[in-house]
Amino acid sequence: YSGRCHAALEQYDLAIVDFHRAQELLPQSPRSTAAMAEACRQAGLYDLAVAEHDRLIARISKEPVLGDLGEAWCEAARTRLRQQVDRPSSKRDWKKFDEALAAAKRTAPNSFVPFRLEWEAMLLRDGDAAGAAVAEDVQERGRQDRKSTRLNSSHLVISYAVFCLKK
Repeated sequence: YSGRCHAALEQYDLAIVDFHRAQELLPQSPRSTAAMAEACRQAGLYDLAVAEHDRLIARISKEPVLGDLGEAWCEAARTRLRQQVDRPSSKRDWKKFDEALAAAKRTAPNSFVPFRLEWEAMLLRDGDAAGAAVAEDVQERGRQDRKSTRLNSSHLVISYAVFCLKK
């Protein structure tokens, strides 16, 4: 519960530490994995968030009773989109996003989320003025998330969380 409190206060580095501890205590819990992925995404740690989403999807695929696979794929696609937006346009690789988006559409056919993500990605790829505005808005939201994280907490805790996650 403290991880959720830290996340609500935008103290994502502390939330990551708490969710990591929860994963140690309950390694099969999909909730702690999903929460960890979300906290990593909000902190701008997209590679870690993607890894957590992949673990969650693998777990739910094996045991569907553990969670909603469509929702997991939607969140994975959202994270992969943010990951690409955060990169310079010359270094973007849309393949993994496209795969996650296709899986989200397949597993969550009644959700509007995959279509919204597809629209955002389409604008980003086309490079038109509207796409550039959307891309800038998405990038700015990402920067604001990371800025508030930096202002509300220490880099030492983030470093510790990353160290723990790499173990």
